Amino acid sequence: MTVDQAAFLVGGKGTRLGPLTASTPKPLLEIADGLIFLDVLIAEAARQGFTKILLLAGYCGELVEQRYQGRRIRDALVSVVREETPCGTAGALANAASHLEPWFLLANGDTFFDANLRALAARADERFLARLALREVADVARFGSVELSGGRIVSFGEKIAGRSGPGLINAGIYLLNREVASLVSPPASLETEVFPRLAAAGRLEGLRLEGYFLDMGIPETYARARAEIPARLSRPAAFLDRDGVLNVDIGYAHLPEHLQWIGGAREAIRLLNDKGHFVFVVTNQAGVARGYYAESE
Repeated sequence: MTVDQAAFLVGGKGTRLGPLTASTPKPLLEIADGLIFLDVLIAEAARQGFTKILLLAGYCGELVEQRYQGRRIRDALVSVVREETPCGTAGALANAASHLEPWFLLANGDTFFDANLRALAARADERFLARLALREVADVARFGSVELSGGRIVSFGEKIAGRSGPGLINAGIYLLNREVASLVSPPASLETEVFPRLAAAGRLEGLRLEGYFLDMGIPETYARARAEIPARLSRPAAFLDRDGVLNVDIGYAHLPEHLQWIGGAREAIRLLNDKGHFVFVVTNQAGVARGYYAESE
């Protein structure tokens, strides 16, 4: 199973940002001249191979539509679904149910987690209806903590008075089964209604991921987004040869059945992806010049 769809929740009012969001949805705020926060999230999802981007809009949704409806970013086509009245994070899924694929990625439109999204979307376990990206933080007080046991989330809660210190938090990116959209009627919350119910039923999975994390929901973190995220768009890169480096060199390999991975190659690529590197394959193919196969092959 390959997950092709990534949806973003972009319907909230962002009231904690005060006048900044008086007439602009929070994900559409600029973090540099001409650079919109949501642009960064979409480009990163498209870079990691998600070809269908769905924006779940609400507050000032017409601005989201004007900027993104029908756009193509890298190889991804963007579409927008608007809610007529506030639906909450779970209700937004119910409102867009007919647009959802059987398994899809869902992310908060105000959170940047520079993690390996493909690792989160890989090999869905049918015992679960949702898999949450979790991240270790120094202080869970602002976010609420998550308790993980053997890959299953056994306790999921929002912020608890007096709870502080290091721990795992919900990082705001999920792999979801479309069935989740049918569990509630709008308005409803994923965080306070759906996820606790799934955790109690043993159907909520968690995956620890590492990477830069920023929730720009308050003025202090929005200022950090402006200061930090543009600089993070430049990354280290690894350029890998193909035959004899990634796959066994059998001579003019050009069909899928020819591919035999060299031991450890996939793990090495995964490690580079986990570390946030760009990974390129650079290969000269003399078989094209010799007429053994075409460039398309």
